[in-house]
Amino acid sequence: MTDQYQRSPGRGLLKPINKRSAQMQSEDRETLLRLLEVVLEQLAFMFIEEAEKEDLIVKDGEYLHVSMNFSGFQHGKIEMALHGGMSKLVAANILGIDDEEMIKQSANDAVKELLNIYCGQMLTTIFSSEDVFDLSVPEVNNISIDEWNIMVDDSNTIGVKIEEFPLLVRLSI
Repeated sequence: MTDQYQRSPGRGLLKPINKRSAQMQSEDRETLLRLLEVVLEQLAFMFIEEAEKEDLIVKDGEYLHVSMNFSGFQHGKIEMALHGGMSKLVAANILGIDDEEMIKQSANDAVKELLNIYCGQMLTTIFSSEDVFDLSVPEVNNISIDEWNIMVDDSNTIGVKIEEFPLLVRLSI
């Protein structure tokens, strides 16, 4: 269950109103999308393309779900879901390597680092750099096609494409 968001003067962009499920406001979605764009470009030299919901529905493939929790000034969860092939691209780009075996071994760690950096950027942007947060260690698991498509339908999910691979990000506060 997610909180509803409201502008909070002097405290960053978002402030929860209550414990009922609500859609993220368009300005907040745009902020999270731009942060994703910056982090992917700077960390992994990857460029996003905005995608319509229909373009994110999948029928086959192997997908990963990466998540981490945060607590402190505010508590919540940030999640990413991506195609298994994209995790290898992230690893290759972050590490600057071509060795297939090393890329395969590093893929999960690379997407965990990607989410960790995105989470840190997101928290200081939507709240404040003065607020203190405790972050959990990111976890990676496989995600089924049904779970992927449910995440696509969630109003708090942002979806993009990177080199034809879909990528989903969901923030729950």
